[in-house]
Amino acid sequence: MQANFIPEITDPKSGVHPSPERMGDAAHETQEVYVEVFIRKTFEENPRKGCEMLFRLYYRGLCTHAVRYVYSKEIAEDLVADVFYTFWNTRAFLSVTYSFRSFLFRSVRNRAYNYLMNEMKKTDDGIILVHVMKDNLVNRLPLKQAISEGIYGRIRPVIMIALLGSLGLLPAALSNGMGSEIQKTLAIMIVGGLLICMFLSFTVLPQIFYLAYRKSKKEKSS
Repeated sequence: MQANFIPEITDPKSGVHPSPERMGDAAHETQEVYVEVFIRKTFEENPRKGCEMLFRLYYRGLCTHAVRYVYSKEIAEDLVADVFYTFWNTRAFLSVTYSFRSFLFRSVRNRAYNYLMNEMKKTDDGIILVHVMKDNLVNRLPLKQAISEGIYGRIRPVIMIALLGSLGLLPAALSNGMGSEIQKTLAIMIVGGLLICMFLSFTVLPQIFYLAYRKSKKEKSS
């Protein structure tokens, strides 16, 4: 009985038999190219249907991508919805010359960065501490007592915010999985910024406040 002949598949350039993983990656890339071509043709015929198709294809993946940065499903969904709204409202699809998928994922990532930076600005503990020390001075407390009471009154909430934020980002800072290079760098940067800001708020800032207030008081008295 004659055995069935199975031809061997080789790379025409190197003559090496490609691995199943490489063949799978090539098939996946080819499929993505076909999808992008089909989406682009849909946009040429009807932009609204093109946006609806992008939403159906990538909404869940974009939400999962955003959660890796903001660690909240609700916030991630709001960011992705805002990206699609801006994408349609500004007719950004007319200027996309490469992959729509890459454009959307990059837009969501940038929107997550902006959200995190805005949240960090909202919780500027140094500004709050300065206001507390100024209020203590308005209440006729001595300078050193106003500074010390301001620090004691703010030290607990500042430490809680810094530690909770650091612990929440700790899994991302220690992750080594696929695609963790960007989120790991971002998490380390935010955790380091929170801890350094907490340290400087209670060591350097009170000294600067003390010296600045004494200098202004001397100038007024002279």
